[in-house]
Amino acid sequence: MNPWIQEGEPRIVYEEEAFLVVYKPSRLHTVPLDREEQNTLLAWCARRYPEVLEIKGKKPIEGGVLHRLDYETQGLVLVARTQAFYDALQQQQEEGLFIKDYEALCASLRENNPPVAGYPPAPPESKRKVEEWTFPFVIQSAFRAYGPGRKEVRPLLTQKAQPFSSLRRSAALDGGVPYETEILSVTSQGADRFLFSVRIRRGFRHQIRVHLRWLGYPILGDVLYGGASWEESILALRSWRISFIHPQRGEPCCINWPSQENL
Repeated sequence: MNPWIQEGEPRIVYEEEAFLVVYKPSRLHTVPLDREEQNTLLAWCARRYPEVLEIKGKKPIEGGVLHRLDYETQGLVLVARTQAFYDALQQQQEEGLFIKDYEALCASLRENNPPVAGYPPAPPESKRKVEEWTFPFVIQSAFRAYGPGRKEVRPLLTQKAQPFSSLRRSAALDGGVPYETEILSVTSQGADRFLFSVRIRRGFRHQIRVHLRWLGYPILGDVLYGGASWEESILALRSWRISFIHPQRGEPCCINWPSQENL
């Protein structure tokens, strides 16, 4: 069995009275782009748990969804069923206590990684072989929109010791806040393919995809960011574990969806 073959429909992975953990397949929006859109993970949840639409979140159309996965990405999404849970997890997200672990299958561009338009100089690890890396390490940047229709993003370097220039600040998305992608481990899969285990605490649109491309390891199937085609027709990126402090019990809560390393 190919472990990257996805499930065709959403499903509940875990539930309690206060929240749901839901599997989102690839090519399904997490939340609607407008109020009329119904083919979303949120709509699927609301048909079964209507209370998720009553949550007052950052955006009215996002209900109790606490974080989003890109349209092409599959894996776990946390959805609040109560306002108290939503508010508690938003606070944990601000404090870096809401953790999302991903796996990405990538191809190396180390031997042929010419500069790509819009990217700043690559992280230092891009100049070394995977075997020479020290784990974990962090890739950090703010982001700016890029390309026709602003469909892509590019890393934007921030300098803590110096304020943004007015030009760079006007280009930055989300006020130029830096986002971190932690590279936990990398294992060779043969044929110049590598399985990356990565972690984020706060996420931005396309963050992992762009940071890995910047490093010189685009994700397989990622046409937007230069990823090679492969035998599966999906993006080889999955959210397989989410962790947080249970607001009621005050203890760590960790929900897994089978990791590639366990298959």
